[in-house]
Amino acid sequence: MGEEVVRILIVGGQPDECETWKSILTEAKGFEFAFTEVDSGQSALDGCAAERPDCILLNGALPD
Repeated sequence: MGEEVVRILIVGGQPDECETWKSILTEAKGFEFAFTEVDSGQSALDGCAAERPDCILLNGALPD
């Protein structure tokens, strides 16, 4: 049986923050992660509609 794929949407993080999240999460056993990164609130809404992520990591200081 394959690993469960968990879809993660990362919104508005700085590049080093995004890489840190990816590094931490990919250490979890029994899961495979598919990451999508966007840089705005509107892109996040579009990404949610298109990708239907299992989890959203959101920078709460987005201007939009």
